[in-house]
Amino acid sequence: MMVYPGAGRRGRVAGRRWVCAGAAASTRQRRRMRWTQRASRAAVPLLAVVCLGAAPRELPLVEAVKVGSAESVRALLDQRIDVN
Repeated sequence: MMVYPGAGRRGRVAGRRWVCAGAAASTRQRRRMRWTQRASRAAVPLLAVVCLGAAPRELPLVEAVKVGSAESVRALLDQRIDVN
């Protein structure tokens, strides 16, 4: 086990071991760190799926304006669709 000089109360990480002022981390600390790592590894793909699911929906009014169809725009406005 490697102890860094001046590690103090907060300790330092040496490789995969946690060094805390010259003593190894307790089992509770190791479990907490392991859980945190696993949770963060699971959160990244979950966030990606959520972001992809929140993709903007189709906006028929915008599409009609892009195409230049005045009749479609009038018809959509007569239907009182959401313009925002």
